[in-house]
Amino acid sequence: MKKLIRKRRHNVEVVGLALLLISSAWQIFFSDPAKDMALSAQIFVLREKLDDLWTYEGAIGNKILRDEPWRGTASYGELSEHWRSLDEKGDFVEHQKRVLGQIWGIIFLIGTFLVLIARRDVLKERRERGEGLRG
Repeated sequence: MKKLIRKRRHNVEVVGLALLLISSAWQIFFSDPAKDMALSAQIFVLREKLDDLWTYEGAIGNKILRDEPWRGTASYGELSEHWRSLDEKGDFVEHQKRVLGQIWGIIFLIGTFLVLIARRDVLKERRERGEGLRG
């Protein structure tokens, strides 16, 4: 009976350690790149908005100062609509980042929990035998 318990405990520990390894790989290959992608998307949206503003501002300046015909390619309403679509794309990337981070957290917590369960009994047995934590 004790051999079966030890074998199960060992299997639980191995599964827990495997999940910790998977969570580390998940973070390296999915979560961290998603964070970088989200930051890049935010920077892209800000640059796009600034470019639109400068184009719009330049067209207004030409119209007012030089009395030139309006050369604006878009009205302010069209710019606002364009910005909303950029924000939606950025929101999608943020959502991906959140989901990937949550998956990593769940895998990490389950793996850690399994290792703790398996090691708890080993430490309990050592304490009962008087070996302490070093043995």
